[in-house]
Amino acid sequence: MTPRGGAGSGAGVGTGWAWVALGLMAVGVGILVYYVTQLRRDLSARERAEDADVRFAPGEVLADVDELSRRLAEELDRKAARLERLIAEADERLGRLEAALRRTGSAADGHVGPGEGALDPVSVQVYELADRGYSAVEIAQSLGQHVGKVELILALRR
Repeated sequence: MTPRGGAGSGAGVGTGWAWVALGLMAVGVGILVYYVTQLRRDLSARERAEDADVRFAPGEVLADVDELSRRLAEELDRKAARLERLIAEADERLGRLEAALRRTGSAADGHVGPGEGALDPVSVQVYELADRGYSAVEIAQSLGQHVGKVELILALRR
Protein backbone atom coordinates (compact mmCIF):
# COMPACT_ATOMS: atom_id res chain seq x y z
CA MET A 1 0.00 0.00 0.00
CA THR A 2 1.37 3.39 -0.92
CA PRO A 3 -0.09 6.69 0.26
CA ARG A 4 -2.12 8.54 -2.30
CA GLY A 5 -0.30 11.61 -3.49
CA GLY A 6 -1.17 14.42 -5.81
CA ALA A 7 -2.37 17.96 -5.63
CA GLY A 8 -4.13 18.98 -2.48
CA SER A 9 -3.26 15.90 -0.46
CA GLY A 10 -0.06 17.06 1.34
CA ALA A 11 -1.02 17.59 4.97
CA GLY A 12 -2.17 14.65 6.99
CA VAL A 13 -1.19 11.85 4.61
CA GLY A 14 1.59 10.55 6.85
CA THR A 15 -0.57 10.99 9.91
CA GLY A 16 -3.40 9.06 8.28
CA TRP A 17 -1.15 6.12 7.50
CA ALA A 18 0.21 6.24 11.04
CA TRP A 19 -3.35 5.90 12.34
CA VAL A 20 -3.99 3.02 9.95
CA ALA A 21 -0.84 1.25 11.18
CA LEU A 22 -1.79 1.93 14.79
CA GLY A 23 -5.28 0.60 14.14
CA LEU A 24 -3.92 -2.57 12.56
CA MET A 25 -1.62 -3.10 15.51
CA ALA A 26 -4.50 -2.58 17.95
CA VAL A 27 -6.66 -5.08 16.06
CA GLY A 28 -3.80 -7.58 16.04
CA VAL A 29 -3.21 -7.21 19.77
CA GLY A 30 -6.93 -7.57 20.43
CA ILE A 31 -7.14 -10.74 18.37
CA LEU A 32 -4.03 -12.14 20.05
CA VAL A 33 -5.45 -11.46 23.53
CA TYR A 34 -8.75 -13.06 22.54
CA TYR A 35 -7.14 -16.23 21.22
CA VAL A 36 -4.72 -16.53 24.14
CA THR A 37 -7.69 -16.23 26.50
CA GLN A 38 -9.53 -18.92 24.53
CA LEU A 39 -6.45 -21.14 24.61
CA ARG A 40 -6.17 -20.72 28.38
CA ARG A 41 -9.82 -21.64 28.80
CA ASP A 42 -9.34 -24.72 26.64
CA LEU A 43 -6.24 -25.69 28.59
CA SER A 44 -8.04 -25.19 31.92
CA ALA A 45 -10.95 -27.34 30.77
CA ARG A 46 -8.59 -30.08 29.65
CA GLU A 47 -6.71 -29.99 32.94
CA ARG A 48 -9.92 -30.30 34.94
CA ALA A 49 -10.96 -33.26 32.82
CA GLU A 50 -7.67 -35.10 33.39
CA ASP A 51 -5.90 -36.06 36.56
CA ALA A 52 -4.20 -33.22 38.42
CA ASP A 53 -0.83 -34.95 38.00
CA VAL A 54 -1.20 -35.53 34.25
CA ARG A 55 0.20 -32.70 32.12
CA PHE A 56 0.04 -32.02 28.42
CA ALA A 57 2.67 -33.47 26.26
CA PRO A 58 4.90 -30.82 24.66
CA GLY A 59 3.69 -31.98 21.24
CA GLU A 60 0.07 -31.10 22.13
CA VAL A 61 1.02 -27.65 23.31
CA LEU A 62 3.06 -27.04 20.17
CA ALA A 63 0.17 -28.23 18.03
CA ASP A 64 -2.15 -25.81 19.85
CA VAL A 65 0.33 -22.96 19.37
CA ASP A 66 0.65 -23.79 15.68
CA GLU A 67 -3.13 -23.84 15.29
CA LEU A 68 -3.46 -20.56 17.18
CA SER A 69 -0.81 -18.84 15.04
CA ARG A 70 -2.45 -20.12 11.86
CA ARG A 71 -5.86 -18.80 12.96
CA LEU A 72 -4.33 -15.46 13.96
CA ALA A 73 -2.55 -15.12 10.62
CA GLU A 74 -5.77 -15.86 8.73
CA GLU A 75 -7.70 -13.32 10.81
CA LEU A 76 -5.05 -10.64 10.33
CA ASP A 77 -4.98 -11.32 6.57
CA ARG A 78 -8.76 -10.91 6.39
CA LYS A 79 -8.63 -7.66 8.37
CA ALA A 80 -5.77 -6.27 6.27
CA ALA A 81 -7.60 -7.11 3.02
CA ARG A 82 -10.76 -5.41 4.30
CA LEU A 83 -8.77 -2.36 5.37
CA GLU A 84 -7.12 -2.13 1.97
CA ARG A 85 -10.55 -2.32 0.28
CA LEU A 86 -11.85 0.46 2.52
CA ILE A 87 -8.82 2.63 1.78
CA ALA A 88 -9.26 2.07 -1.96
CA GLU A 89 -12.94 3.04 -1.69
CA ALA A 90 -12.02 6.16 0.28
CA ASP A 91 -9.41 7.11 -2.32
CA GLU A 92 -11.96 6.65 -5.09
CA ARG A 93 -14.52 8.80 -3.28
CA LEU A 94 -11.90 11.45 -2.58
CA GLY A 95 -10.99 11.50 -6.27
CA ARG A 96 -14.63 11.95 -7.24
CA LEU A 97 -15.02 14.75 -4.70
CA GLU A 98 -11.89 16.53 -5.93
CA ALA A 99 -13.10 16.20 -9.53
CA ALA A 100 -16.49 17.64 -8.58
CA LEU A 101 -14.79 20.55 -6.83
CA ARG A 102 -12.65 21.24 -9.89
CA ARG A 103 -15.78 21.22 -12.09
CA THR A 104 -17.65 23.65 -9.85
CA GLY A 105 -14.69 25.96 -9.25
CA SER A 106 -13.40 26.86 -5.83
CA ALA A 107 -14.76 25.24 -2.69
CA ALA A 108 -15.12 28.66 -1.09
CA ASP A 109 -17.30 30.19 -3.84
CA GLY A 110 -20.48 31.35 -2.16
CA HIS A 111 -19.70 29.50 1.06
CA VAL A 112 -19.53 31.22 4.41
CA GLY A 113 -17.59 29.18 6.93
CA PRO A 114 -16.73 29.77 10.59
CA GLY A 115 -15.38 33.26 11.13
CA GLU A 116 -16.22 34.33 7.54
CA GLY A 117 -19.26 36.54 7.77
CA ALA A 118 -22.47 36.53 9.77
CA LEU A 119 -22.41 34.79 13.15
CA ASP A 120 -25.32 33.10 14.80
CA PRO A 121 -26.80 34.89 17.87
CA VAL A 122 -25.37 32.38 20.35
CA SER A 123 -21.83 32.93 19.04
CA VAL A 124 -22.25 36.69 19.32
CA GLN A 125 -23.42 36.36 22.93
CA VAL A 126 -20.58 33.96 23.76
CA TYR A 127 -18.01 36.36 22.31
CA GLU A 128 -19.50 39.34 24.19
CA LEU A 129 -19.44 37.50 27.53
CA ALA A 130 -15.92 36.20 26.89
CA ASP A 131 -14.76 39.75 26.13
CA ARG A 132 -16.16 40.79 29.50
CA GLY A 133 -13.97 38.16 31.19
CA TYR A 134 -16.50 35.38 31.86
CA SER A 135 -15.23 31.79 31.86
CA ALA A 136 -16.62 29.14 29.52
CA VAL A 137 -18.56 27.54 32.40
CA GLU A 138 -20.10 30.86 33.41
CA ILE A 139 -21.03 31.65 29.80
CA ALA A 140 -22.62 28.22 29.34
CA GLN A 141 -24.67 28.59 32.51
CA SER A 142 -25.86 32.10 31.68
CA LEU A 143 -26.86 31.16 28.10
CA GLY A 144 -28.22 27.70 28.91
CA GLN A 145 -25.74 26.02 26.55
CA HIS A 146 -23.38 23.10 26.97
CA VAL A 147 -19.88 23.98 28.16
CA GLY A 148 -18.36 22.03 25.24
CA LYS A 149 -20.31 24.10 22.73
CA VAL A 150 -19.15 27.33 24.34
CA GLU A 151 -15.54 26.12 24.38
CA LEU A 152 -15.81 25.14 20.70
CA ILE A 153 -17.21 28.53 19.75
CA LEU A 154 -14.38 30.26 21.62
CA ALA A 155 -11.78 27.97 20.06
CA LEU A 156 -13.09 28.70 16.55
CA ARG A 157 -12.78 32.43 17.22
CA ARG A 158 -8.98 32.21 17.49
